[in-house]
Amino acid sequence: IALKLLAVLLKSWWPLMSEAIFELVNVSYSYPNGVKAIENVSLKIHRGECVAIVGPNGAGKTTLLHMLDGLIVPSDGEIRIFGTPITQKGNYSWIRRKIGYVMQDVSSALFNMCVWDEVTFGLKQLNLSDEMINEIGEAILKRFEIEHLKERHPFHLSFGEKKKVLLASVLAIDPEVILLDEPTTEVDAKWRKWIIKFIKELNESEKKTVIVATHDMDAIPFFAKRVIVFNKEIIADGTIDTVFRNEHLISKANLDMPLLIKLFFEAKKANIFSEHEGMPLTICLLYTSPSP
Repeated sequence: IALKLLAVLLKSWWPLMSEAIFELVNVSYSYPNGVKAIENVSLKIHRGECVAIVGPNGAGKTTLLHMLDGLIVPSDGEIRIFGTPITQKGNYSWIRRKIGYVMQDVSSALFNMCVWDEVTFGLKQLNLSDEMINEIGEAILKRFEIEHLKERHPFHLSFGEKKKVLLASVLAIDPEVILLDEPTTEVDAKWRKWIIKFIKELNESEKKTVIVATHDMDAIPFFAKRVIVFNKEIIADGTIDTVFRNEHLISKANLDMPLLIKLFFEAKKANIFSEHEGMPLTICLLYTSPSP
């Protein structure tokens, strides 16, 4: 009986766990001047994944995020978001409720007169009661430790503070998917450490689907489980271990291997590690004898 019950539960849960939130089929996108930013991309991203999209500057990573957020539509091919085809025609305001997008350029994303209005702006579009808006707003300010900035104008904040306000405004509406564009760029070491940990918690503890466009190769092993190497098209798509073992691939994509992995390969060449030694992905694995 117990086994039959388990089978029924798995049958009902599995479609939710394996749902393709994003499905791109032969998608291309051209700018108005005719320059192609994305060429013939086919891709699926499932519920609960934490994906890093890596590529050099100008690779089309931000354009791809704009497409995943429904801000632009393909010039060719088809994209489905939560199973809905996204075309030139249609009202896709529902995407704003399900998908949160944290832009790289935080200044252009902040437009209200004070931090409180910025953080609660999305909540006010959901027709919630004032009591509920205040409750959620206060909780999100506390979570990001920006209560003291409540009445400040966003333009008078530091870069790191602006980043936190933008994150807070996106997380306030509790979206199912978080898109982050270069979250570790132009930040100090303390912020970088904080945001890497935050991304990991969003995915593992809060079960959010997280997609991060970045060229910060050293940060990726700390939060991502899947890596897509992108330069207008998909060059590679796989686990961190699989992708980062391919030195030629990373070099071809004009990227640097994460420093730790680069050191590991050099150590292997010097016979410091055996041929079958497992590849470390983060510092902690160096001290726990990674399995092959």
